[in-house]
Amino acid sequence: MNIQTIREWLNTEWQSLLRIAHYIREYMYLPEPIGKNSKYAHDIVKAVFEILANMPIKQSNIFICRYVFMMSWHDISAMNGLTRRQNLYLENKALTYFGYEFKPVYDFSIC
Repeated sequence: MNIQTIREWLNTEWQSLLRIAHYIREYMYLPEPIGKNSKYAHDIVKAVFEILANMPIKQSNIFICRYVFMMSWHDISAMNGLTRRQNLYLENKALTYFGYEFKPVYDFSIC
């Protein structure tokens, strides 16, 4: 599992998918291809949040703070009282779990 590839995807593609899924929620009323693309984005975001729901709480909290709320490591450390190294360890565990669970949608091992 390539953790760096997962990080890159979360910092680039994931942000775009979140914007599309959030701002164009009523995709069924949009003409093609915008409606189809926003439905696809919505489905991916839904799949990611389903993975987060099954992830251990500390790991999912790090994932949400870092990749949904885009918080800095300083803010995350201040919030949960862990050192940056401990938070990075939790993030790596979360990203590994995410990579394996997200494999049916996107295979990070081939990148």
